[in-house]
Amino acid sequence: MEFSVYSTVGVKLFVVLLIIYVTHIDVRLGCVFIVIIIIYLHIYTITGLPSSAKNACNRKEGMNILYLENGENGENGKNIKKTNENVYSSSFVSGVDTIRDTSPPSATTLPKITLPSSVVPILPHRFGFDKPPSFDEYKLPKADISVVTPYTALMVEPRKHKALEFVLTNFLENLNEKWTIIVLHGKLNEKFLNNTINGKLQKYKYRIITVNIGVDNLTVAQYSELFYNRLFYDYIPTEMFLIFQTDSIIIKENRDKIYEFMDYDYVGAPWNSGVYGPTGVGNGGLSLRRKSKMLELLMYKNENIKYNSEYSNFNKNEYGKYIAEDRFFCGDLIHQVVTNKPTVNKAKQFSVEVFYCETPFGIHKCWHHLNRSNFNDLANKYKDIRILYELNR
Repeated sequence: MEFSVYSTVGVKLFVVLLIIYVTHIDVRLGCVFIVIIIIYLHIYTITGLPSSAKNACNRKEGMNILYLENGENGENGKNIKKTNENVYSSSFVSGVDTIRDTSPPSATTLPKITLPSSVVPILPHRFGFDKPPSFDEYKLPKADISVVTPYTALMVEPRKHKALEFVLTNFLENLNEKWTIIVLHGKLNEKFLNNTINGKLQKYKYRIITVNIGVDNLTVAQYSELFYNRLFYDYIPTEMFLIFQTDSIIIKENRDKIYEFMDYDYVGAPWNSGVYGPTGVGNGGLSLRRKSKMLELLMYKNENIKYNSEYSNFNKNEYGKYIAEDRFFCGDLIHQVVTNKPTVNKAKQFSVEVFYCETPFGIHKCWHHLNRSNFNDLANKYKDIRILYELNR
């Protein structure tokens, strides 16, 4: 049975008047009656709210509510009107909308609303909203990306990061015209990014493609889960692509070294031996990848849930549903797929993160892992490293 707003208020008023009347006749009987009402409300809370009360739940941060109204005739939900044009969640959590019925209150049962098949509701929980799908299921917007270059370098950055201009300039200067730069940005930094490109990066503008993926920001888990999303790879038009972040740069003196690694499926800075896999290669913050191999590994992403459980003490659930994306896509954990990677010693020449190398192609957040002596050696030799460090402090 459905309760309208008016009938619900009437019941509450009746109960209050009844308690006052019974208490006036006999105080003890009134106390017993109050106890009975409290027990009933407790049971009522456990079993759940009626649907009309659920429909009255207000918007919770992180969810986007789709308001549906009955048409003028009010018949069976015909002439449904969409009054909220925002398709994507403002906190970058889910592309799925929740439903709220805004039909006029009535003393009779409200007519059913027939939802379009494209709308998948997440019903409100009595203490909030159910957990939304993980970001690997997020409906990324389509983008028509076509390039004529053989390689692409891609950055995912929804923030107004103070190192963004410096890092983009570094990659545009040190990757030749065989490379197209793709930046997946958010709603909040779109103007910031466009001003950067139309300003100091104007001469490189023809080599840059930007895509607004309709988000405000990313958590660590959401960034990692993005790589498990099949739609993500539609943004990458070439077989070989380079992933980079705002805490990575190319060492201009060694920039041509990247072509020594084009025969591999995955290359990243090596980790401590035995911690992340048998070869310890490697970190995803600056990594060269083969698209076809990433899609092949992606077929086994559900097995990654098991691995996430095994490594839970290390992950501390920081990476959401799966283990960190680079630990999966480096290929060491999926034995059904053969991933061609360099040795640890060779990978040191590609990027420095944990292990020191005097002449690397690039670095990723090496100040966080190297001892002070090794970091100072690199930073004194390659001045851009110290600039990047200051921009990421």
